[in-house]
Amino acid sequence: MKAFKKALAVLMVFAMVITTMTAFDVTSASAKVKSIKVAKKVTVSVGKTATVKVKVKTTGKTSKKFTVKVSKKKIVKVTKKKGKIKIKGLKAGTVKITIKSKANKKKKKTIKVTVVNPDVKMSIKQVDYRVYKLSFSKAVKIKDSNVKAQIKRMKSGNYVQNLKVEDVSTSDSRIYTVVLANSVNFYDGNMVKFTVTGVNKKAIVQEVEAYAPNRDRTEEKVLKVQDIENINDHWDVEDYTVSGAYGKVKSVSGVPSGLKYTNVDGRMYLKGKFGRTGVFTITFIIEDEKGTTNTLRIVYVVGSDNKLTIYCPKRVVGIRENIKDSYGSFSRIYIAGGSNSYTVTSSDNAGIFDGDPYKDSTGVYDWDFDSDTIGTKTGVFTVKDNNSGALQATGKAVVETKKTIVVKGKVTTASGKPVYDATVNALPKVITEHSIKDYDYTDKNGNYEVEVFAGTYDMNAEVNSIYSFVYDKKITGNTTQNFKISAYRVEMKSSDAKLDPRFYHTWYTADDEREVGYGNVLYFKPGTYNIKSADETFPGVTYDAKASFTVKGDMTVTANVTATGQDIQTLNEGTTHLVANIRDTYYKFVPSATDCFFFKSDAYNGDPDLYIYDEDGNELDYDTSGGGFDFDVKLTQGKTYYVRYLEYDGTGYTLDLKIYRVY
Repeated sequence: MKAFKKALAVLMVFAMVITTMTAFDVTSASAKVKSIKVAKKVTVSVGKTATVKVKVKTTGKTSKKFTVKVSKKKIVKVTKKKGKIKIKGLKAGTVKITIKSKANKKKKKTIKVTVVNPDVKMSIKQVDYRVYKLSFSKAVKIKDSNVKAQIKRMKSGNYVQNLKVEDVSTSDSRIYTVVLANSVNFYDGNMVKFTVTGVNKKAIVQEVEAYAPNRDRTEEKVLKVQDIENINDHWDVEDYTVSGAYGKVKSVSGVPSGLKYTNVDGRMYLKGKFGRTGVFTITFIIEDEKGTTNTLRIVYVVGSDNKLTIYCPKRVVGIRENIKDSYGSFSRIYIAGGSNSYTVTSSDNAGIFDGDPYKDSTGVYDWDFDSDTIGTKTGVFTVKDNNSGALQATGKAVVETKKTIVVKGKVTTASGKPVYDATVNALPKVITEHSIKDYDYTDKNGNYEVEVFAGTYDMNAEVNSIYSFVYDKKITGNTTQNFKISAYRVEMKSSDAKLDPRFYHTWYTADDEREVGYGNVLYFKPGTYNIKSADETFPGVTYDAKASFTVKGDMTVTANVTATGQDIQTLNEGTTHLVANIRDTYYKFVPSATDCFFFKSDAYNGDPDLYIYDEDGNELDYDTSGGGFDFDVKLTQGKTYYVRYLEYDGTGYTLDLKIYRVY
């Protein structure tokens, strides 16, 4: 009996367990997973995170939990929290993310995720009218065809003209230099719009204002007057604005007693009479439509019949420290009052001033100085009125010499060959005093040398509108900066051996007349070119030269040259009767001995010039003074020399020319 009761109890407990399990079964007929809702497509940038909601719709007490499976874990990282997933882009590409119900694995959805690189940002800075610096937030690859430029003349206008892009270059794929062709004239205030494709899905479009980056925003005019004069001076506001128009005077200061300022129809007027002598500086602050301010200083040096007034602005110049050769310049001395006839002498040369100040053609006195040391020096001078011995004054000329820094370097082609006659510039971030030589031309070995004050500079080398830039270079001491341009050396030769290519003039492209260089050495980027040149050259030869070639490296090109020239007559020693049937005529002369030869004309009825050249076209001597010729030059026996007769008053004049040895 006990055993039966025990068995019955076990059966009752088992029945209760079965009943309980049946009550909470998620797969019962009364509860199920109906659907999963989630975005079908998601796009996220590398490094960014997108949040996606996952909605599992169920009935009854069915679980809403889900699993996440990623097809490519190197492209995205996925984290799950409650009813959301967060997708972080790791690298560009596409991936599938599968969302599956835990309660019913047959219920699932797929998300297509595209991971893209973030849009590249671009900023533009103008280096010169035709040169622009394009900076990108990351390395990109663009070429000439990716860049489009347009111009409009004013902000309120329309972009109606496309600009040809001459060159696009870079050294690090993040900063590009864009050079625009010189077929359009730029003016301050013009707007340029750049459109860059091939970087982002959408083109990058930005505007930049054209202006003169190296302009001096402060201008000073000095005027000398007597206090009894009636002043009636004016200046056009537009002459002191960047855009050349729409300027306005923001402030005027320093107007002395006796003068009145008015502004009428865009002109700044000063009228009246000074009440006393002295130096008066009136400052105009002018702002144009773009918010750029310029400063105009008008300095009046006012004297009287009984008093001399002197104004000598401080000069600041740069010299090399411990330079062996002194550096020369001059101070300007303005004097007003008295009879306007003065004698100016130096009483203290301060160790750098040379001699006495002297009067130039404008009535201003210049005082030359030379210095090879750094520092500030003051020279003292005395002004005496020539018509009144008692009327005199003493003035001071202050010169500050500042240390300059020497930057040397070499400019080479893409193949490492030196570039001759390239221009190297050092453009300061802030315009202060001018250095001695902040630009230079390379010699035949590609070497250059510039001098600057300490600071931050954009430096560039340029030949044939092809640039190499170094931006934001901090210069604190003597340094070396080399440049490599993305071009090759092309040497031009003539199909006619009689025409030496050293006398060729400017070369142009055959299609758009763009200038591409001068002489017999040119520089080109890789590509195919058709060029031409036509000119009159020594000795009186008119020629046409054409060449077609493809540049892949340094090369020599033979140009097809056709030429016509004068029949050059030979002159002999003694009296030669010349008739100039054309205004520009060449003659040959072969001396019979090595000696000085005298060239002289006794009679003529025109206004001729005479030039003497050696057989290579080097000018040896000339006479352009008007009237007859009268000069001698040393010549070598047996060599051929050319005599050029150039007539300005017309043709058909008769000239008697005598050539004889100087014994």
